[in-house]
Amino acid sequence: MQSAAIPVNESDRLRSLHELNLLDTAAEPQFDAIVNAAALICGTPISLISLVDMNRQWFKANHGLEAARETPRELAFCAHAILSDELLEVTDATQDVRFFDNPLVTGSPDIRFYAGVPLTLKDGSHIGTLCVIDRVTKELTLNQRATLIELAKIAVHAMETRRLVIEQSNSGAQFRALCESSPLGIFATDTDGACIYTNARWQSIYSMSLEESLGTGWAKSMHPEDREHVFQTWQHCAENNLDFDMQFRTQLPGGDLRVVHSTARKAIDDNGQCTGFVGTVQDITEKIAAQQINESLLSMIRKQRIMSITDISGDMIEVNDAFCEISGYGRDELLGQNHRIVNSGTHPPSFFQDIWRTISSGNSWRGEICNRSKTGELYWVDSI
Repeated sequence: MQSAAIPVNESDRLRSLHELNLLDTAAEPQFDAIVNAAALICGTPISLISLVDMNRQWFKANHGLEAARETPRELAFCAHAILSDELLEVTDATQDVRFFDNPLVTGSPDIRFYAGVPLTLKDGSHIGTLCVIDRVTKELTLNQRATLIELAKIAVHAMETRRLVIEQSNSGAQFRALCESSPLGIFATDTDGACIYTNARWQSIYSMSLEESLGTGWAKSMHPEDREHVFQTWQHCAENNLDFDMQFRTQLPGGDLRVVHSTARKAIDDNGQCTGFVGTVQDITEKIAAQQINESLLSMIRKQRIMSITDISGDMIEVNDAFCEISGYGRDELLGQNHRIVNSGTHPPSFFQDIWRTISSGNSWRGEICNRSKTGELYWVDSI
């Protein structure tokens, strides 16, 4: 008996086989139908979809040999068949040097005839065969060979489709799990913009149930003054393949006014086709309110106090009229300059180190500082 050689791409072949997640799975109708058809067309009592693993061949579908689920790889006819792209046909195994003393020939199931077509995945890997077996010698007709080859292609298509369905199902489950735990509102729409999914956070922000949010129901939450602009922007982004990024107001009749920031982009499938849109929404009502308060305070300070704003290194990026007036410098002379430009030299370095240490920690500092104007005059300020 001659054991089959190991394919040169064995590691890649095994990886492709295992990625199908077919080994040791239960029988499935689509594969059973293929072996039943192969046995009927070829007139054999046995037909198998055999997957050649590292040390065994395992039967995904089994017609006529139901008592066996697998055999050792060194005994497998299919281990020879996967070495070629072509159908392997053995008309009389007792006369073939590779198989005449094989236990599957000298004993049960008493193989005499074998024909196997390699199951070739898109990456070129031969992961097993669709084979037919008889206990008597025989030879397939041209039509039988052609049909067996076509059935093998159908088997491969079923395997790869099955894997895609499982991957999409797992991906969908992971997507939903991530979405439901997200602090952001998350939504998905079809190509027309009708909602097909919203997570719990989205529903909370918009004060809508899942059922109310689906389809075009989400549009009811738009503030009347913002609705038309939001729709026009969405349509423009969809037609021009642009990301949607917009801030707008929402308010259901009798509900609270909210300000949200929403982003969305096209969802593209493996063929480059748009399948819809996915996006996020964030409730920024409190953030906007805080900004408005800060802007009001800054406006008041600009009018009533001496004020400067610096970057993190102390270079001035904004000064108000009162700062220019007391320091004697023009605004153009101050912007971009370090705040040390008005340092009088009155205070020791430790004084300013204490200031920077305090404000760098996020706390406010207050005290009196002596500065020097452009003309050299000293002036004291109560500084915060």
